[in-house]
Amino acid sequence: MKALSAREIKKREFHGNTNIMTPHVIKVGKAGRNRAWELSWGEAMAPTKKHPRLYGVTVVDVDEKGNTSRPWRESKSFPTLEMAEEYIEALK
Repeated sequence: MKALSAREIKKREFHGNTNIMTPHVIKVGKAGRNRAWELSWGEAMAPTKKHPRLYGVTVVDVDEKGNTSRPWRESKSFPTLEMAEEYIEALK
């Protein structure tokens, strides 16, 4: 199977739905041939002046047959955009 783009992998897994906690997509990308990530944000449940938003990194894997799965332990939320971006760099 030809390698799918990050958006194609995400679409196969979520079917156009958004994350309820972080529905505002900032960007998507890939961490290897068969792994995509999405960086998104939402309003924090307990906002503070310092951290009014919640940032999420959702990870989706795709196998050679095109089936997707979410490694739950690798999808995480963060109080700052910088922390989320550092996590994405570590995924790569």
